[in-house]
Amino acid sequence: MFGEAFRKHEFLNIPYSPGLADPSAYVDFASIRHSAEEVSEHISVYDPITQSWFLGFRRINFGVEALLQEEKVEAQKTGYC
Repeated sequence: MFGEAFRKHEFLNIPYSPGLADPSAYVDFASIRHSAEEVSEHISVYDPITQSWFLGFRRINFGVEALLQEEKVEAQKTGYC
């Protein structure tokens, strides 16, 4: 099932209750892929990627690295390494 959520231990349909429930962790990726490929031959579907890879691809990890470097410099200045 796609678009499933929980509220008070009951299933809800996400499109009919946005923001009122916790989405379930179950996602039928095969079904989503099949539906997308049926809609158009011009849609490209790729395998899932990790969050780490996505953040690195979006260059978000460089911001984290800069913050860590600043913290390291501050620790060296104060002697708390």
